[in-house]
Amino acid sequence: MGDEATLVVLRSRADRTVHVVGLARTGMLTTSAALSARIPVGAADRKRVARLLATSVARLCTLEDGGTCASTAPKATDRAPYPVGTVPWMLSEVDLPPLSTDQGPWVGTPAAALTKDRVDSGAVGCGTVHLFGAFRGQKVVDNRFRTFVLSAATLPPEVGLTQTVGTLPLASARAFVDRFRAQVAACPDTDATAGTEVDELASSGDAVTALSAWHLKTALPGDKTVEYDVAVIRRGGALAVVVYVAAPKARIADEDFVALARRSLDRLRFIPPAS
Repeated sequence: MGDEATLVVLRSRADRTVHVVGLARTGMLTTSAALSARIPVGAADRKRVARLLATSVARLCTLEDGGTCASTAPKATDRAPYPVGTVPWMLSEVDLPPLSTDQGPWVGTPAAALTKDRVDSGAVGCGTVHLFGAFRGQKVVDNRFRTFVLSAATLPPEVGLTQTVGTLPLASARAFVDRFRAQVAACPDTDATAGTEVDELASSGDAVTALSAWHLKTALPGDKTVEYDVAVIRRGGALAVVVYVAAPKARIADEDFVALARRSLDRLRFIPPAS
């Protein structure tokens, strides 16, 4: 469409309004089109905005400063998200979904190296492998973590989202995911005294990628429970673990957490080759 064009789907965390925004360039001229509606994000009408954008390009491309014209039947094709932030292979605030009740904006810490005293950052209620040190004799390299909190909200201090990333040789990365999956699946048995429940939300994998996501609920003394969402992701030898500790008024919908895990998978494509 024209010389270059893009469509972006945005969702307001405050009121759930979905915005489909299109931007195109033909020669030295740019044009935009947008559509906003209170609809599920999966129902965003990309086709209508693409057609409107194509009509605008068609009217501009014949002008003196115009360039390439546009098809009358444009097709919107999914693509990887644009790289953002100083560590583009990690999640950013723009990636995070809305919660069950608006709790204000997310604020993320800078990506930092995972050190021994922070190895439990983002740990889940039952034992799992970590992206620190070595796994099966192979050193985990380029491991970093980020934590996102809702600084303006009055929530328990444990509420927040942590992402950890690191790289292993391909065979070891595959084994890491297998081990992580087995440990989470065994959590109700190994952590039986705490009464941990595990619900699998998604599981997929092929030669290049792997993704699993779960919702866990652990009983605590005093008839209290803690709920958290967990995902392990692999692209080649690059790995990520995402953990969100929830609160009653600050839960991520299951489908939104799975979408967040897939966004983490998309972002891993930007990780530099292991040195």
